[in-house]
Amino acid sequence: MGEAPSAAVPPEELAGWLKDARQRTLAVAAGLSPEQLIGPHGQTYNPILWTLGHIGFFQERWAWCRLRGEPPLHPGLERIYDSFDIDPPLRWQVPLPDLESTRHYLADVLEHVLRRLHEGTGAGAADVAYAHRLVVFHEDMHAEAITYDRDALGYPPPALNGPGAAPLDAAALQAELRAVLGAGPLPGDVELPGSPAFWLGADPGEPFVFDNEKWAHPLRVAPFRIARAPVTNGGYAEFVENGGYREERHWSAAGWRWCGESPRHHPARWRRAGGGGWEVRRFERWEPLPPHQPVLHVNWHEAQAWCAWAGRRLPSEAK
Repeated sequence: MGEAPSAAVPPEELAGWLKDARQRTLAVAAGLSPEQLIGPHGQTYNPILWTLGHIGFFQERWAWCRLRGEPPLHPGLERIYDSFDIDPPLRWQVPLPDLESTRHYLADVLEHVLRRLHEGTGAGAADVAYAHRLVVFHEDMHAEAITYDRDALGYPPPALNGPGAAPLDAAALQAELRAVLGAGPLPGDVELPGSPAFWLGADPGEPFVFDNEKWAHPLRVAPFRIARAPVTNGGYAEFVENGGYREERHWSAAGWRWCGESPRHHPARWRRAGGGGWEVRRFERWEPLPPHQPVLHVNWHEAQAWCAWAGRRLPSEAK
């Protein structure tokens, strides 16, 4: 870890982050049946019940065992929740505790971590801050993933406004998005001058850095042009309507194999509406495809194929 003293964070602030992350996690996972908490096998998501236990295990490992040098609070759970050893297909096969037991595990780990945090003993302040940032960011990412899983599997959206709140109102959200995004697309490109020494990556002085962001290094970036806005649903629909999913020339070899493995002619969450237009599924509801919003839930192969059809390329992190 080895953070600078300036990276220290008051225990009360760290405790607030931990509690806030846990409240959000429980909110996004609430309201699901036992069957939904397990869900069908898939390559892009996990059983939500497994994810909840994994969040507790990660917090226990990093903010309790690794940081404090304490033995596990619940020995043996690494055989269920350690993502390094339990590959995704196995997460439907391991004997998962039920929801009540999982919630008890989450609460017990958090209680121990908070108690030791306020005692102010053990590792240095900067290392304490780093470890707790790590578990908070990890939990936040999994809360986002649970929300994605609910959408991908056609479950109702979570209630995110606190206990007893109603699920998200999709129609209200669409109205708000229309107000924010305006009445139409933003076509065209913008020219950027590039840089002889663009620093890519994280600076060692940052209070928290993920390992895949280490370390900043100079990169020469030539002048380039980039679209003013993301590809819209309407722009992607043109590709679909022009037979984009039926013409191999738009696809990479791997992409064309993927396209043939599960024959499709449009994005997975689109369908034809009665009048011949398109509908898109948001969580469990189908609604008219908003033409000027960014296209969502297309994979790498589909994005590459659209770029080939449109004479574009996908951007990199630098440009």
